[in-house]
Amino acid sequence: MAEALWRLRGGRVRLLTAVGDDADGRYLADVAPGLLLDGCVVKNARTPTYAAVLDGKGECQIGLGDMSLHSHITPAMVDNHREVLKQAPLVVFDGNIPESTMNHVMHLCNSMQKPVQCAYPSNGYKNILDGLNYIIKIIFISLQQDSWNELCLKTVSTARL
Repeated sequence: MAEALWRLRGGRVRLLTAVGDDADGRYLADVAPGLLLDGCVVKNARTPTYAAVLDGKGECQIGLGDMSLHSHITPAMVDNHREVLKQAPLVVFDGNIPESTMNHVMHLCNSMQKPVQCAYPSNGYKNILDGLNYIIKIIFISLQQDSWNELCLKTVSTARL
């Protein structure tokens, strides 16, 4: 997604993430010069990857991924790039980052009145309902079907309390 946005905006997109110093990390740095912010490359680590098998309807039947490197995306790392965040017209993050970092980003976006796009992994929506009170405006939330079902059930049961 970051590479596509980088291309659409003529290189005016920045990515705060954790990539390894492997072939995938080098590819991302080479294909989109200037996309990765300082401090994103983790030495002797593998870049997070994900592969999915889709059925004829486009529904994910199985997914395999290694997202462990996302644990390196900390609130302190976000704070190191606060100026970039201030200049961003939109902040996009996915649910594979640590929950503490997710809450920190949402808190900062709220204080800066920044719109946010949240893309959550298929393994659940984490604490999206708890985090909504931090956000001024969420413009888009991307969830897998099972996560939508779980979110809707929680919303209905919460509304009945």
